[in-house]
Amino acid sequence: MAGFKTKVTPEIENLTEVCKEHTSLDLSLYAKYDVKRGLRDINGKGVLAGLTQVSNVKATKIVDGKEVPCAGSLSYRGYDIKDLTRGFIEDDRYGFEEVTYLLLFGSLPDKKQLADFTQLLANQRSLPTNFVRDVIMKAPSGDMMNSLSREILNLYSYDDKADDTTISNVLRQCLNLISQFPMLMVYSYHAYNFRMGEDLYIYAPQPNLSTAENILMMLREDKKYTKLEARILDMALVLHMDHGGGNNSTFTTHVVTSSGTDTYSTMSAAMASLKGPKHGGANIKVTQMFADMKEKISDWTDEDEVHQYLEDLLDKKAFDQKGLIYGMGHAIYSVSDPRAEIFKQFVEQLAKEKGKEYLYEILKEVDPEYAQIVHFNNVKRVIRALEYHKETGHKLSEHNKEQRQKDSPYNFAYFVLYHDREVLYDRINRRVDLMMEDGLLEEVKGLIEEGYTKNLVSMQGLGYKEFFDYFDGEMSLEETVDKVKRDTRRFAKRQLTWFRREKEVVWLNKKEYEQEKNLLDSVLNIIKEKGICNGTKR
Repeated sequence: MAGFKTKVTPEIENLTEVCKEHTSLDLSLYAKYDVKRGLRDINGKGVLAGLTQVSNVKATKIVDGKEVPCAGSLSYRGYDIKDLTRGFIEDDRYGFEEVTYLLLFGSLPDKKQLADFTQLLANQRSLPTNFVRDVIMKAPSGDMMNSLSREILNLYSYDDKADDTTISNVLRQCLNLISQFPMLMVYSYHAYNFRMGEDLYIYAPQPNLSTAENILMMLREDKKYTKLEARILDMALVLHMDHGGGNNSTFTTHVVTSSGTDTYSTMSAAMASLKGPKHGGANIKVTQMFADMKEKISDWTDEDEVHQYLEDLLDKKAFDQKGLIYGMGHAIYSVSDPRAEIFKQFVEQLAKEKGKEYLYEILKEVDPEYAQIVHFNNVKRVIRALEYHKETGHKLSEHNKEQRQKDSPYNFAYFVLYHDREVLYDRINRRVDLMMEDGLLEEVKGLIEEGYTKNLVSMQGLGYKEFFDYFDGEMSLEETVDKVKRDTRRFAKRQLTWFRREKEVVWLNKKEYEQEKNLLDSVLNIIKEKGICNGTKR
């Protein structure tokens, strides 16, 4: 019996060339007839694909009659995503079920409505008899989207009202799928791993657990998870529940369901669209891209080498030769993605409160020398050291030591001009006062009104981040200005500490020189002593 044909034969290669020769279109025709190339026009700008009351994405605003980028915003049924998630964080509760109700029915549920709806989802959280054995286990796939598409289509065969497209029946089918998705994806994951030789364990969901908790419970061999893990997963689910009616997979549902087809076919088609590497499948592309980077780049600390690889990506010379750097921002948003802001803030908050000690303990195991010089509260430095160890297999402390001991091939003089601490701090204080006189307060206020939030990297700079507490009413203006001065003084101190680690530094205290000419003469003499130049004019 002949097997499944997977080889591209010479005959097929020849036919491929025939296809290329006779099926290409003149791209100028798109502009001539104003034809949109998918969900974007010829300039790459998204096109209006439909109308929706479910969610709204905003990435631009009109200023002086012109459309300009602004900080991104996302709303579900008129509720700003930041307001919704703030409630979950403050009340220390899960939000997926509540937001599901909001998206489906247009309003937030009261306590009883939420309890009844949560129970309804729990009641629907089951699969047909032997479905795991007959469908999920039979042909597991290494791609989750393919597995889900196939399983959703198979559910059609178990539904005696599969083709009933009345609103009540479609709602029933959708509620079933929402409840079943955690099982489908987790069981598919385990089935594939079992095929690869790992142990198999299939756990039934628990009715008293949230969606996020059930996913983690079914995923883990010992069924154990932390509240922290569940909260983070729940937040991730909420932030990705809807993204406007015009993205690729959502638009697919509009197109497919317009033919009058059934719910299962529609959802399976959306999964097929989501799989693409320019949509939901981009996360897989990111991991593949990094694997290629690790193979191609010999020294991760060499910025020039990394920069060249990124240039090659954009020039279609590296990786998949598509000219894309996967994972770099979202095409819909321009200035910022509110989902990324929220998630970063949430994760950082939890890391500071509960996770920093855990990360620090890991650092002590992999790089005890570096752990001695960095405080566990300095989460960013701890994470950087762990990332370096994971990427290179080496300790950051060893790398830093090697860099300090390296003799430079260049003959140079490295000067640091400094003041005594009292003089330096006084100059810093006066400089901040001058910045306030020149309109620093108004500048920050204007940026906030433009939609710039404290979670943006650009707003973490000195003289920006300190003012958010003032505008939130948590700090007086005087206290804020004092905080700017304090933080600037601390930054200056850290700079001096950094320079002191450099063995080539020549320190010059400005108070020891009455005139600038004397200072310049001293610098020139040192340069001549080092044999860098003879001091003559050229």
